[in-house]
Formats: sequence, structure tokens, C-alpha cells
Amino acid sequence: MAHEGEREKRSRSKQRNDPNKRSKKKGRVLVDEVIRPVCGGSRAERERWRDGSENRENLMRTYSSTSASSTSDISRSTQGILRDRQLKEMREKMRLEMEKKYKANAIVEGKKVTLKECKKEMKEKIKKEIADNTWRCIKFFPPERQRQLELTAVVLKTFVEECPEWPKDNEEQQRIFIENYQQIVAHWLNERRCYVVTRLKDAIHAWYQKNKKVPDLELFRKAATRELDLDIEEHMDFMKWYWTVLLPRATGNHSDWHRDIRYYYTISDACIPEGEYKDTMHIPISTEAFLLTAMENYVESWENFWKLKEDNPGRRIQKCKDSNRQGSKSKTDTDIIKYVSDKKYFAKWTDFDSGASPNGGWSNEGLDQYKKNYKKLHESRHGRMIKVHEFEERVLQEVRKSANIKAKSPEEHKNQKGNNDGKGQDDGSATMNTLDNVGLHYLSKARKKTQDDTNCESGLSSVRDNIGGSSSDEESDRSDMERHVETDHSDSEEED
Repeated sequence: MAHEGEREKRSRSKQRNDPNKRSKKKGRVLVDEVIRPVCGGSRAERERWRDGSENRENLMRTYSSTSASSTSDISRSTQGILRDRQLKEMREKMRLEMEKKYKANAIVEGKKVTLKECKKEMKEKIKKEIADNTWRCIKFFPPERQRQLELTAVVLKTFVEECPEWPKDNEEQQRIFIENYQQIVAHWLNERRCYVVTRLKDAIHAWYQKNKKVPDLELFRKAATRELDLDIEEHMDFMKWYWTVLLPRATGNHSDWHRDIRYYYTISDACIPEGEYKDTMHIPISTEAFLLTAMENYVESWENFWKLKEDNPGRRIQKCKDSNRQGSKSKTDTDIIKYVSDKKYFAKWTDFDSGASPNGGWSNEGLDQYKKNYKKLHESRHGRMIKVHEFEERVLQEVRKSANIKAKSPEEHKNQKGNNDGKGQDDGSATMNTLDNVGLHYLSKARKKTQDDTNCESGLSSVRDNIGGSSSDEESDRSDMERHVETDHSDSEEED
């Protein structure tokens, strides 16, 4: 009898130590350990995850298979490592499922969407809309909340109804949804501005390498105001370079000043012929105002920096704010790197390491300078449209002669045999009428005194009802620049 009792006791002990026998109970404990860090300590939250899903069964099945495959020769520490790894993987999986399931609710509740959380498809649509349309008339993210909301709505309105999270029947939730994407719109607007500046820098560098100096700032100012003396060869050459090299880069895309436009239309007459932005200028005043402001901000520092690099061949030039580093032997007395902190190597109104700020590193002084340039260009053309048109027509003729363009339209040019695609030299042939049937449409319309000022007004007005915005008659008559740029920055911190 005693022998049988000992045998029964050993059998019960063996059952308790069998991992297959213990897997179900351990699985329940494991599920609670996984769910608690993800859903919190609330029992109701954990039960919500268990109801209507197979999370619990999947976790138990995973743990059971691992426990059954375990052998007695695996040390206790190794089993603990494997178990911790399982817990981490399961928690991550459940966290992703929870984020996907409740993301729409989080957006409606007012949670700001960060760049990391924003879906790739949404990022690409916002980026494309800013590059193709928004940048044409908006160069800086406005500081006022209402105008930020209006600008974000303008960017999103072309594709927002396709988003599954878009609350179609609730205007208040639509406003919250739009507001949640302001950071994304501001980010890609800053990125587009940096892209434009980089492209302009490449063009200025090419000029510098050819002429061993950068163009005089006064040439940029007179080119933008159409006050260059075209009888002076230097001025005409600069204006042709401004027309064919700088302006295509300032547009921020490859379509607004494409060769099919810049070789056949003047700047004032080149408008979008159809679509939502019909009759909007390809090169509005805001584009040339930003081009001029960027040159005033960067061009002198670029020239000084390039000269310094030429004086230090083979060395990397590193900008730094700490002036003490310049005299450090461990930093500067090498043949590899040179640190500089002199102000002449830095831009006037931007900080090179503050791109995360709302305006991408532009200070209030830089924004004010952009506003002043915008007003200056607008005033310089007001009442001078005939002279401006004659100025641009003359430049267009010279540009066409230099490129050996004989056709009246892009279609005719492409159909011509033996054409050099706009890259030939002047053959002395007479220039001809540069306007095709589409161009006649532009000329038949009376020139509007403030055409550039209302570039974005149509887009803004189409979404004000959905976002709850309103404006008085006096405000509706204000120009686009005044609505989005001419603001009092004294209450905001100085942007880097």
C-alpha cells in the first residue's frame, strides 16, 4: 500500500511539472500580462479587447506551442529571455492593432496628427498639392489660427473627401479634422521653400563659377520691377538668365514655367487656361517677391562662403555659432576641417539649424522684408502695365532668338523637322508672333489691376462655409498677401 501511495504521489508531481498540462493556465496569465500594459489596468478595457476577437486564443496558442517545445535541459534564465521576447512581440502587435482600430476616433477627438503618424498616401497628396498649386501664391505658413485653418483647408479640399476618416456630415468634426493636419501642411510648405532655395543656390553658384562673382542685388530688384535698361547688353543678358533659369526654379515645380510656356508667353500673360485655378498667373507677384527676398537674404553669404572654400582647398568648412571654437587648435588647425562663425558667412534673416520652427528658420525681419518686396513689386506695376508688357515682350523675343525658336506654339515647334528643342543659337531670322490661339484668349481679357492679389481667394472662399470661417466686405477686398503674410509678428517669438 505504501509503495502504491508513493507511486501515485510521483504521478501527480509529474503532471504538475508537465509544460503541456500547464500551458492553458499560463496562457491566461500571459494574456493578462500582455493586455495590461497596452490597454491599462482597467478590467473593462481588457475585456473590450477579448470580446469579438481571437487575440486571447492566438496568444494562448502561441504560448502553448512554445511551452510544449521547451525541454528540461533549457535553463531557467533562457526560458525567461524567450518569454520576455514573446511578451514584447505580442504587446507590439496588439498596440498596432489598437492604433489602427481607434485612429479615426482619435482624429475626431482633436488629436494632432504628427509627421510620423501621418499616412504615406496622405503625405504624398499634401506634398503634391503644395508643389503644384499652393506654393504659387503662399510662401509662408500664416501665424493666425483662422488663416492657418483656411490655408490647411485649401490644401486638403481637393482630396479630403476620399479619406475614410473624413466626417462628411458633421461640420464641427470637419473643422477639427482640418485643424489636426496643420502641422503636416506647415512642414511640407517649409520643405517646398527649402527646395526652391536650394535650386536657386545651384543657379547662383553656376553664375559664380562662370563670372567669379555673384550678380549685383540691384539687378535682381530692377528685373523684378521691370526697370532694367534693356539697351545695355549686361542688363539684357541678366534678364534672359532671370527669365529662363531663375524663374523656373522659383516656381517650385516643373510645370508653371515650363519651356512650352516661357518661350511663348510673357510673364504677365501666362495664365492657367482651364481647371480650378483658371486665369491664375503661372508667375504671380508673390513668386518674384520671394525670389528677390531670398537673394537679399542669401546671395552675399553664399559668395563669401564659396570664396572661403576656394581659399581652403581640400578642407571642409563648418559653420558654428560658438565664436570660441574658431580659436580652438583641436578644431581649426587641421587640414580637414575649418570652423567659421563670422556673420558674413550666414544669411541675414534665416538660421541654418532651426528648420523645425513654424516658418522654417525665417525671422520676423525676413517675413517683413518679403512683405515690403511684395508691396514694392505691386506698386511698380500698377499704372505701368503697358510699359511692363512692352518690356516683357522684348525680353521674350530675345529669349526666343537665343533659343532659335521659330514656331508660334509649342505644338508647332514639336512638329517641325530638325528643331533643336529650344537649345540652338540665334540664326539671325526674324522673330514672329509669339502668341497662339490660347494666347489670344489671354489678350482678349482685360488686364486686372490686382489679378495677382486674388490668386488664392477662390480657393479660400470655397471652403470657408465648411470650416466655419467668415469675413467682412472690407476683409474680402484685401489682397492674398495681406491676408496671409502682412500680419503683426510682434506677439510671436522671433523665428530662427
